[in-house]
Amino acid sequence: MGAVRPFFLTLFLGITSSALAYPLYSPRPVPSAIAGPTDPHVAAVFYNPAALGPLRGYHFYLDGGARLQFGSIRLEGSSESVSAFAPSFDGFFGASWDLANDYVTAAVAIYSPLNEFPNFGVGPTRYHQIFSRFAMLEETLAVAVRLISQRLYVGVGVNIAEVWLDSSFARAMEPAKGEDTIRLRGFNKGPGFSLGILAAPIPKLWIGASFSSHIFSQSGNDIWLNDVGHASVQVAGNDPIAINDVVVLATPELFQAAARGEIHPRVELEAAMRYVHYRARPHALDVTLTGNGIPPPTQFAIDLGLQDTFAVEASGRFRIAKSLRLSPSFVYESSAVQADHVSAAALGADKFDVTLTAEWTPVTHLRLGAHVGAVATTLGRVNSAYKPGAQAECYKAFYDLQNPYCQQVVAGDALPSADGNYSIWMLHFGASIAADFW
Repeated sequence: MGAVRPFFLTLFLGITSSALAYPLYSPRPVPSAIAGPTDPHVAAVFYNPAALGPLRGYHFYLDGGARLQFGSIRLEGSSESVSAFAPSFDGFFGASWDLANDYVTAAVAIYSPLNEFPNFGVGPTRYHQIFSRFAMLEETLAVAVRLISQRLYVGVGVNIAEVWLDSSFARAMEPAKGEDTIRLRGFNKGPGFSLGILAAPIPKLWIGASFSSHIFSQSGNDIWLNDVGHASVQVAGNDPIAINDVVVLATPELFQAAARGEIHPRVELEAAMRYVHYRARPHALDVTLTGNGIPPPTQFAIDLGLQDTFAVEASGRFRIAKSLRLSPSFVYESSAVQADHVSAAALGADKFDVTLTAEWTPVTHLRLGAHVGAVATTLGRVNSAYKPGAQAECYKAFYDLQNPYCQQVVAGDALPSADGNYSIWMLHFGASIAADFW
């Protein structure tokens, strides 16, 4: 398995670079699927396992897409504008089977629900992010069961996720002028689960909802990432020193729901929503460093200002011809990052996504899909809540945890200011191929 998972990670993620250091869900996680929480589709493994229930026969689905992100960051007081251009990739592969009966459908899938790979270099944004490579690869076994006629289904999924982190940023050294460069590395894996329900309360109307848990690890509800001896600290331009690290982060919980109705034999409309819950953590990362030659502090938090976010989507399914369907969609999603915590490490903003998806069946058993879309954001002027002088004042207080400046250090807000002007927008496109056997 050691060689298989890196292969799939390369296949689905590619060599990517995206300007969101903490991974946030894409507006369209399975980008070329005409699917959501109510659609009988292999992508229901992610959207709602109960929606696998109406699928009969064998189905195979492969989906891939590219996201091209554009924009810039100009921090206040800096004459340099940092490019936020970043290509990234989404991917999904799954298969379903009805187990030769009318009551149970099973499916397996491998996909990457969260991944981000920014690389801003050692310019003015380095105190928040030099680079970060974060990827979650998830494998799911899902089962849907029909309960009443063909109008009520429930589903459950068992998820196994692997999480990789490789991140670097600079820290100002106190009291002397200068800086050190921290590189964090880590890996861990853990299980999760998903639950779903799909119902048709009246003919031609389907309502579905699902819940996907966060990923559990051996330590409890948070993922502890560590890589003994492969993290490093580089002090004032000297050679990097190998150290040990533990990075604790919270993975989100996900609730999705939708209603889909047929208003004409050739026309369906769907309204959907998504709620992402980051739970009760005030910041994203807790870091512990151990080893020789590490400047203090060796325990600290990085506050990325994560907050719960919701999205709403309106889409249509139009059968233009017997072998061709088109699906325009519009998605609005609120920002997952508090406005005063936006930085190179957390480029969050309200998003507006417009997409057109096409599905063509050229021959029996074969479906081809494609999509193209664009995302606009509300990023602009940022007035940062970070406290750039707190680290120096905490040093003067001998790192007394009762000192208010040291409390800001512990909270993860003792970072250089991220004041400045930000802009982000995105183009995305992709294709899919499916095989269906009844």
